[in-house]
Amino acid sequence: MKKTIWISGSAILAIALLVTIFSMSEKNVASVNGEKISEKELNELLVAQYGTEALDSLITEKVISQEKKKEKIKVSKEELDAEMTAYMESYGGKDAFEEILANNGVERSTIEKKY
Repeated sequence: MKKTIWISGSAILAIALLVTIFSMSEKNVASVNGEKISEKELNELLVAQYGTEALDSLITEKVISQEKKKEKIKVSKEELDAEMTAYMESYGGKDAFEEILANNGVERSTIEKKY
């Protein structure tokens, strides 16, 4: 009888531990009225909407980064400033560019790091 209780208690404890571990491993990115949106749901939607474009973009960034390192290419401050100025002009000036970045939650330093 004690053995059965011990086995049952161990099984319940193991199940509780697995449920806790599983629920901790799934990250939530948002909550709407208490209903959670998981990182997995977000990723599935993004892949469905932007799949090949996003993947191609990531691959291109990696290839460029690897080639820069391989060829020991450095971007000077002047080159970076010229590129950023071109970006700003293409978006209607510095204020418009910074507003677009802010509206999309992107910091200028994020763009500059790619160079």
